[in-house]
Amino acid sequence: MRRPSLLIVSLLATASACAGEAAEGVEAGLATGDGAGSGSEAPPQAAQLDMGQVDALAGSTDPSFAAEPSEREDAPYGRELLQNGGFELGSLQGWADDGLPCELSMGDSLIGAAEGDYYVWGGEQAEDCWLAQHLDLVSLGFSPDVIDAGVVGVDADIWLSGLHPAGPLDDHARLQVAYLDAHGVELGWLSTLIGGGESWVDREAGGLLPVGTRALEVSIHATHLRGEDNDAMADGLSLQLQPRDPAPTRVSLQPMLQDFRTDGMRLLWESDGNRAEHGLSWGSSEDALTESSTLVHTVQIDEAHFVHVASVEGLEADQEVFYQVW
Repeated sequence: MRRPSLLIVSLLATASACAGEAAEGVEAGLATGDGAGSGSEAPPQAAQLDMGQVDALAGSTDPSFAAEPSEREDAPYGRELLQNGGFELGSLQGWADDGLPCELSMGDSLIGAAEGDYYVWGGEQAEDCWLAQHLDLVSLGFSPDVIDAGVVGVDADIWLSGLHPAGPLDDHARLQVAYLDAHGVELGWLSTLIGGGESWVDREAGGLLPVGTRALEVSIHATHLRGEDNDAMADGLSLQLQPRDPAPTRVSLQPMLQDFRTDGMRLLWESDGNRAEHGLSWGSSEDALTESSTLVHTVQIDEAHFVHVASVEGLEADQEVFYQVW
């Protein structure tokens, strides 16, 4: 698999003996749609970074690593895989809540459903809520060989809303898809933008299933930020898999470093597509990038803007580290 060097930056992580709280969740910050720069800032006592020189910024990733299978097996492509995604059964049947239940609402009890008669909201509680469905792709008829050829795409869709004008400190919801291997280990995540405001907005997210994916966990995250109720709302969830070839992807926004740890660093970058593998490598020199990770959280802004979040781990104080993203 060829991974061209997209960006090599020398950074010096100088530790400061600091305590403090982690920065606000970067995914929620990005989800305002303002791009990578809209993420929350690190605490004042964060580790200081000398970015050094930018050595190279190349054009695109190479999709050639995904071999086309000689024959794509029959599979339920284009079929709705979620049960009760619009909650029109008048219940939360098909959804697990893990002890953080959302509430079902009907008709015009709050703002009315986006589709049909029912929708869910955070409820009369000053707490987050969470609903999820687990999809075993092999049991549903998707071949591991075809998935591992890198030619299966995922398309997710959700309607999101709230009771207040959209703002950074308002209750909000988002849809997340976690890619799981055969042992339930997470391989990465795909998320929509958050939704808020006083009207329903349609949010989408799409990409390719990572090699090794055997199941998906599709979840609604309704985050409470203020007031006595959780006013985040969701309706009309949909998830389908489609045959999809990889495509060249260009890094369209250079990485931004955001963290306060002395032993690791979180990176955010943007690409113009999500039909290729994304990840990062790092090491002691440009020619010795000995560590790598494809554990990436991708947030779709729109069809041409995808923000990726990953971490460099195992750093030490005063250590010079080179890294590249793709």
